[in-house]
Amino acid sequence: MPADAFTKAMATDLFEMAFPFIVIMAILLNLTIGPLTVLLVTGCVAAFGIVRWQTLPAVLKASWALLFLPLLALISVLWSDQPAATIRYGLLFLISVIASVMMGSGMKYETMLKGTFAAFFVFGIMCILGGRWVPWGGSGPGGIAFAGLLGSKNAMGETAGMTLLASIAMILWALPRRAYGWLLCGLACIPIALFTLWFSKATGALIAACIATFCLLLWQASRQLPVQARMAVFILAILGLTTLVLLQDYWLPALFDAVLESSGKDAGLTGRADLWRKADSLIAQRPWLGMGYSAFWVHNNLDAEYLWRLMDIKNRSGFNFHNTEREILVALGYVGLICYILVSSVYSMILIVRTMINPVVELVFASALLIYFVFKLYFESFGFGGMNVTAILVYAILAMGAAKSATAIGASRT
Repeated sequence: MPADAFTKAMATDLFEMAFPFIVIMAILLNLTIGPLTVLLVTGCVAAFGIVRWQTLPAVLKASWALLFLPLLALISVLWSDQPAATIRYGLLFLISVIASVMMGSGMKYETMLKGTFAAFFVFGIMCILGGRWVPWGGSGPGGIAFAGLLGSKNAMGETAGMTLLASIAMILWALPRRAYGWLLCGLACIPIALFTLWFSKATGALIAACIATFCLLLWQASRQLPVQARMAVFILAILGLTTLVLLQDYWLPALFDAVLESSGKDAGLTGRADLWRKADSLIAQRPWLGMGYSAFWVHNNLDAEYLWRLMDIKNRSGFNFHNTEREILVALGYVGLICYILVSSVYSMILIVRTMINPVVELVFASALLIYFVFKLYFESFGFGGMNVTAILVYAILAMGAAKSATAIGASRT
């Protein structure tokens, strides 16, 4: 390769690794850097538009339907109880999804994986060195959980689960390429991810991470099988997981409570029943269009203030109903929920099918992340917030599945 072509390729790879690294780090460090988070993410979006202006139309075309929900969130200002909050957070949601689409559809798979892993690795080290411990609902006095540099132990648990999956994917990517630097970083990140996952006491993240890790390793191992056998493994796994999701009301709460009790936590103190009861009441009042995007969790809303006090959320921010379906119904009603289900289902299917046909490590990682998110939908809110790391990755992996070959030229084929 000529020297100038090599230099150009290196610059391209550095840009593509820096983009997800900066976006994810900026969001993870929001409590520390405050408004800089929005500036950094918006700056990355602007930089991509300038540097990659020629490919931007193809990137947006590949994942255009992913913009439906944030656009609906913005439109909800027309009926929102809190129009100022809806405009503000709706714009942040839209910017976040655009950044995700650029990550998933506009970059090579391997640079996307490297940038994502590097962000989680560096953040994990920072949490170990300077993270904090917070009280949790243990049955005995003095119960604490690890919150790291995030706002809550649950947020730390969610991030730890994603860190674990990214670490395993990085190891699997580096091994056949003898990329020893990345391999050592992946191996070093595993104990960090396990420590933060276990000590965050985030039960939902622990359960989902175990299921997703099993799927990642199973699908990675199946790459060595003939095409028909590999596709059979994928299909059987998806059918089994789909069955578990459809029947989750029967087994997931019981498993959730069992894990809580085994770790010494009183399942009755999770508080979700109170949140869900209030959410159901709000949904019944305005079922079709909801009360507007981000119109509930605002200061001086008496219902929100009551729940913040009940859940001991002293900063009165960064909270949700801990159930994706209810969160969407409260904000955008059944119209928003239908949009969410249709778009996410179609793009999820595209991602899974593409992974079955071309099971590169990066797509296997994206599919495992999808499983991780699906199994947390019941207990958390995913893919419905601006400047949120889980929302960023939800839309990024869905965009990866829809990426055209022209915008994922560097995707690994081994």
